[in-house]
Amino acid sequence: MDARADDKSDYDRRSAARYMTLFQSLDRNADGAVTRLETQGDLNFSPRFDDMDINRDGVVTAAELQRYVDREHPTHESGQQR
Repeated sequence: MDARADDKSDYDRRSAARYMTLFQSLDRNADGAVTRLETQGDLNFSPRFDDMDINRDGVVTAAELQRYVDREHPTHESGQQR
């Protein structure tokens, strides 16, 4: 693996972890889902909300977030590829 691939893998791992942490902090009522209202004012999660909300019900579940992260920031551990 070359240095560029290492950098990309590191970036994807950090991005995936950041989204998971952000999801937990935005889930204010701890129901395992984030609504559009809960993301108001957040400049990282909110602009990508529609990309994450797969079924367009106005709620991003942990499963939807995981699918988004696997697609956008695949890691070697997840076995996902773009």
